[in-house]
Amino acid sequence: MKEIIPSPLRRLAQNLKSPLYVVGGSCRDYIAGLCSAGEDWDICAPASAEEIKLAAAEAGVDVTAVYPRTGTVRLAAEGKRYEFTSFRTDKYVRGTHSPEEVF
Repeated sequence: MKEIIPSPLRRLAQNLKSPLYVVGGSCRDYIAGLCSAGEDWDICAPASAEEIKLAAAEAGVDVTAVYPRTGTVRLAAEGKRYEFTSFRTDKYVRGTHSPEEVF
């Protein structure tokens, strides 16, 4: 899968102290043989939103939104969008979409 990871994500990973993982739709598409799609880039790491913001600035990746409660950071570079989420555990109330607590 390394051959299809966009260069902005490679630069971002180089600027982090912890590993950066590609997850979600891009992995699914690659396994299904749809690697040319590459439009759904979700990434995660054991890093805070603040760490990602700093690494993104160093990598030339734009931060378009930050959601500190969930550790989510939306990023953009070279015409593609990426969504980062910190490692976390969510607690939900039955029937709701938004987590009641985030750990």
